[in-house]
Amino acid sequence: MSIFSVLKRTRGLTLLIRAFIAVLRPLIWTLGLVYLLTEAREMFDLHQYTSIAIFTVFILVASFQMRVSLLLMRLKNQYAIDAYRAGMFMFVASLFSMFDAAIDFCIKSLQGDFTEILLAPLFVIGWLVNLSSVILAPLSVELFIKIISISLLKDLRNVSAETSG
Repeated sequence: MSIFSVLKRTRGLTLLIRAFIAVLRPLIWTLGLVYLLTEAREMFDLHQYTSIAIFTVFILVASFQMRVSLLLMRLKNQYAIDAYRAGMFMFVASLFSMFDAAIDFCIKSLQGDFTEILLAPLFVIGWLVNLSSVILAPLSVELFIKIISISLLKDLRNVSAETSG
């Protein structure tokens, strides 16, 4: 295997990673916006299926990010702390998602007893909690993708330099 074939493959892989990241980053923010719009519609219907599903997805992603940060720590990677921070953002987003579901449940159970004016602050609090969750989750993924892409590209350059040298 020649040095040029290794360099061509790592350049192709580098370009593929960069293209994937360029597509993935706006997609994540778009999904966050779509979820926020769906949650606004659901706030009036008060069905909790998406809140529970989103909590589950957020907690699984947070777990994955935490495990990757532990791996990066073991490898003494300089981005390990940032990966851990991204995992904590996602964990907090999952807690906010669950808190939003609890607020929605309280609104649903209190709806017959109180007037809409008294429930309006709960709607606002629920929406702000959900907004925080929707901002933290894509922020976490954005940070994590940046960390992984920098780390992967750096490792690919190191492998390329080792094979050529």
